[in-house]
Amino acid sequence: PVKCFHCEKCFARSETMKRHVKEVHEKLRPYACHLCGLSFGQSGNLKTHMEANIKMQFDLFERKKDQTKNISARHV
Repeated sequence: PVKCFHCEKCFARSETMKRHVKEVHEKLRPYACHLCGLSFGQSGNLKTHMEANIKMQFDLFERKKDQTKNISARHV
């Protein structure tokens, strides 16, 4: 096992420990969302965030579309 020299947390691989140091102790967040500016230490976390944003935007679009359809139906 490899220990973090900042907090002594143990990792099986040195690569994982290095990523931990960059994200947790150095606060490096190189992956930023172009929609909201939120940043992440790992590209996978940005991907998850983007997928959630896309789903949320789609849901909002569908709700607006339904509202417009309902208003149009009432004003015929």
